Amino acid sequence: MQLVPMTLDMLKHAWDIEIESYPEDEAASWESFRYRLEYAGEFFYAIQVAESYDPIGLICGTLSLDSHLEEESMRKHEISGWNLCIHSVAVDKSFRRNGIASKAMKQYIEILANNHSNVKQITLICKPRLLSFYKKCSFSVVGLSSVVHGTESWIEMNLDLQEFRKTKFVQIDAFASRVFQGNPAAVFVKHGSSEWMQQVAQELNLTGVAFVDISDLQLPLPLRWFSATAELELCGHATLAAAFFLYEEGFFDQSSEIHFSSKSGALVSSYDPSTKNIVLDFPALPVISSELGTLSGCLEKALTVKSEDLIFAGMSQFDLLVQVTPEAFSRIIPSIQRIRSLPGRGLIVTCDSEDSTHDFVSRFFAPNCGIDEDPTTGSAHCVLSPFWSERKAKSRLIGFQASSRSGIVHVQFDAINSRVKLGGRAVYAFRGLFESRSL
Repeated sequence: MQLVPMTLDMLKHAWDIEIESYPEDEAASWESFRYRLEYAGEFFYAIQVAESYDPIGLICGTLSLDSHLEEESMRKHEISGWNLCIHSVAVDKSFRRNGIASKAMKQYIEILANNHSNVKQITLICKPRLLSFYKKCSFSVVGLSSVVHGTESWIEMNLDLQEFRKTKFVQIDAFASRVFQGNPAAVFVKHGSSEWMQQVAQELNLTGVAFVDISDLQLPLPLRWFSATAELELCGHATLAAAFFLYEEGFFDQSSEIHFSSKSGALVSSYDPSTKNIVLDFPALPVISSELGTLSGCLEKALTVKSEDLIFAGMSQFDLLVQVTPEAFSRIIPSIQRIRSLPGRGLIVTCDSEDSTHDFVSRFFAPNCGIDEDPTTGSAHCVLSPFWSERKAKSRLIGFQASSRSGIVHVQFDAINSRVKLGGRAVYAFRGLFESRSL
């Protein structure tokens, strides 16, 4: 689904949808449609799907100088107006009940917010049965409208676009089924300069902040991640948080995949209704075995273990992975200063699980990225999945990350395509408003 500017050759098809969608005494006339396209064409959009040029729906509006939608604003476009009055939101009947209207409305709002600084408010009137729909699209009830349009009464609603333009964010606990578990990540649905995004991440002081650009909702969505000290090449828990937000807020239907573009290439998220997990399709990051002898002394001091506790050491694309015995794992005392001197982005410590509910256990330390110990690490499981899949001779595994917050990650290794599917739940922690507008 995409919004594209309405054109004259699309207009008749759009008008057919209009007159099919509204009662005869409410539908706009052909003359009104022509007027809106000619004088307010920048606010007239067609809803398209990839397989068809003809619109499957429409959204249009005109500018007004009044704060309320009046009879006059139904008929006239004030070029110097500041209140965008929406007149029609319609979808072809064969495409209804698929979340298209909601997605289109949210995209329309984003277009107005990003491209029309003169628009301060959006106003519309609707039937009472549509109140919940527009509330989900960020509109608020004003009251009973004075407009007489057809035989039924109308409710006026509006959206303060100046307030909407402020930088909102959510904090989500990823790989968790309840708050205060898993790994917290902030999600911003906009990009800014690299400097600004880094400053935001530093201010929030989280292990992962996701910035996903939804300005036009065209896939793949550009996605970048920052910790408090650096931009990250890959961040699983912040990606899961971003996907969770986009599904929960209705930007994408749970039956559809969300495709992202990132520094680690193409990433895909989906929703599994049977487990209620967000599933991420990430690149596998296999390890190359290293000689323990060259690392043994450093690892013993970094983890406060003995040489006989160390089973394996190897480097992945980003991180050093070390397998220890379960007994040693339970008594690890990390030396963050010594871990800082080890090669790689971070250190993954893992052992076989002695609990039948999990296949393996891990911890992850990345002090060079400003993360002494990460609560639950999706990208580390891109290493752990192929590592333990080979040793346990099965592709589907459950990992437990034994941080103070703890987290559970379901993994599935695709050896043929060298991909890993990471599955986990997420919950909202809180919503915030970032006052800085400097991008």
